[in-house]
Amino acid sequence: MSARSGDFPTPCRAGCQVALSVPGTASLDGRVRTASLPLLIVTTVIFVQAKGNQRQETVCLEKLGEELGHRGLEAFVMAPPGRVPSLYVVNPAARALEENVYAGLCSDGMWWFWWSWAERIGLADDIDGAATTITRVLAVPRGRD
Repeated sequence: MSARSGDFPTPCRAGCQVALSVPGTASLDGRVRTASLPLLIVTTVIFVQAKGNQRQETVCLEKLGEELGHRGLEAFVMAPPGRVPSLYVVNPAARALEENVYAGLCSDGMWWFWWSWAERIGLADDIDGAATTITRVLAVPRGRD
């Protein structure tokens, strides 16, 4: 099937199709021909299954969120059913500076706060230290405020 430049064929049962110019397919009259190729869109969804003591995780996150609020950040505990609770933290002065923080019981028997990339922030017993670290990471860089 050929299509004029800018024309898009109608979708087929297998999925969307898009008209693409195929290099090296110019006809003898010099016009470029296009080919209709199926377009496959794949969405990966990852669910983190909640296990363990969600109540303790939520309590730790709420305490941290309260401390971060006193330091000028916005923090909200998110605890969807069947998912691991997290604390969404954002710098209201620069909304692009945001992060999800988790609390978890480690193999050492201690509760820790974690970044979303699985790096420890600090002990859950040290709310001040964890809040200081998060505030520093989500701060507006000097000279840009």
